[in-house]
Amino acid sequence: MKEYEAIFIVRPDLEEKDLDKSISGINSMIAKEGGKVIKEEKWGKKFLAYPIRKYREGVYHKVDFDAEPDKISTLKREYSLNLDVLRTMIVRREA
Repeated sequence: MKEYEAIFIVRPDLEEKDLDKSISGINSMIAKEGGKVIKEEKWGKKFLAYPIRKYREGVYHKVDFDAEPDKISTLKREYSLNLDVLRTMIVRREA
């Protein structure tokens, strides 16, 4: 397993409980693909450099996790289908 870092920008108009549900869904997708969440950080609401789907702000969330390299493309595809997630970036962490 390799170690990865993911940054998610989630819709800013979600209620707190819906935001927590969306983030737990992000984490459960990692577990479903055989990965393990190491650490997560909530960075809060920030202004975007340009509008994404007509949103000028987004809620940033960072997740560090372990996963097999062949599962990353599946995770990216699943996150792109999630309507609450505006943008996703997943990078491999150097050991």
